[in-house]
Amino acid sequence: MHGKLHRAARRIQSAASTAILIIAVIGCGDTPGSRNPDEKVLMYGVVLNDNAALRLDPILYSSRIALLDKGTKVKIIDRSKEKSWIGKSCDYWYKIKESRGITGWLFGSNLRTFESDKPDPEMETYATSLREEDERAIRKALIGKWWSVDTNNNFTDQCVELYDTGKYKSYIRGGKELEGEYDIDCGKKEITFSSTAIFGKNLKYTRRGVLYFLESIDAEKPISFRKISDTTGEPGNDMDKSAAVTKEPAPGEKGKDEG
Repeated sequence: MHGKLHRAARRIQSAASTAILIIAVIGCGDTPGSRNPDEKVLMYGVVLNDNAALRLDPILYSSRIALLDKGTKVKIIDRSKEKSWIGKSCDYWYKIKESRGITGWLFGSNLRTFESDKPDPEMETYATSLREEDERAIRKALIGKWWSVDTNNNFTDQCVELYDTGKYKSYIRGGKELEGEYDIDCGKKEITFSSTAIFGKNLKYTRRGVLYFLESIDAEKPISFRKISDTTGEPGNDMDKSAAVTKEPAPGEKGKDEG
């Protein structure tokens, strides 16, 4: 008798556990923002602008989830019912999913859409051409003479010169010059050097609006560099910064961020 009661209790416990599991699964499926592997793809798209803001909701002032690079291929899984105005652009908002699985809303002026529910050769070719165009622009912008600055933006004593031949030269003011070759990894946003330079092995570059900035990849002693004008000679420590540093863009010229 005791054995029958024990087996019955185990069956009731098992049934209760199964019911709890089913409720949990249903609840997870209804959670806003949960991943749905069977989510329907309406069409595909390619991001047109660098630093295109992916937002939580289809509203300009909604929180940014990520910034997308020019040439990024995305899946489009939804579209706003109506168009919106942002600046001089009137377009739809598109809910997209990018390769890392991040989902959010992108304003239409940042996107070229392809009316297909699967990738096609035209989209691949277009995305590749955009990336190549962007890489050429980056390489052109980084060529020149870069001088180290301190936290107050005053010039210090280190310099690196990047040439369009793929060669570089680095030195400390009045010291020995180190030479070699460099390459630009646009994916990692790094400049890699064939041999050790005065600042270490690599530099990372960032873009703010139309300006670029370089920084050494050294957590202990980071070194920042600013590009100086082609008409400016070797800067002195007390040199007027505005004469040497590439002019900061005026408000409204800091780069496109529509949506």
